[in-house]
Amino acid sequence: MENFKSIAGHGIIGEIEGEEILLGNSKMLDEYKIQNDYKHDEKRLAENGNSIIYAVKNKQLLGIIRSK
Repeated sequence: MENFKSIAGHGIIGEIEGEEILLGNSKMLDEYKIQNDYKHDEKRLAENGNSIIYAVKNKQLLGIIRSK
């Protein structure tokens, strides 16, 4: 990963083979003005005690990752 940057309390961003990759929470999506089509899923999953991580490539939201 090149141009790696950690943003405390939000996530990480960097480049892999020239593609911008972002892994972070909904605050990070807001900061980078990325549309969150999974907001309703985030609320449901968070209620069950999961941490939510959004995966983004080149400003396009790919999906969500949940972990307990």
